[in-house]
Amino acid sequence: MAEYIDVGVYRARNLLLDMVEKGEVIVTCGSVKNSLRWYPVLPTTATSHTNIMPLSTSPPAK
Repeated sequence: MAEYIDVGVYRARNLLLDMVEKGEVIVTCGSVKNSLRWYPVLPTTATSHTNIMPLSTSPPAK
C-alpha cells in the first residue's frame, strides 16, 4: 500500500490503523511471517475467524 500511494511504510501503517478504528479494515491479531496482515471490511467479511479480529478486541481465551 505504501508504494501504491507513495508514502513511507510507517505512514501507511498509521493510515491502516486509522482505518481499523473506523471499522474499514481488520488486522491479524498476531504477525504472520513477521508481518501484520490487513483485510478490507466487506459486507461478506467474517470477523469471527480466530486469527482475524478488530484491533480493539482481545484474543479469545484458550
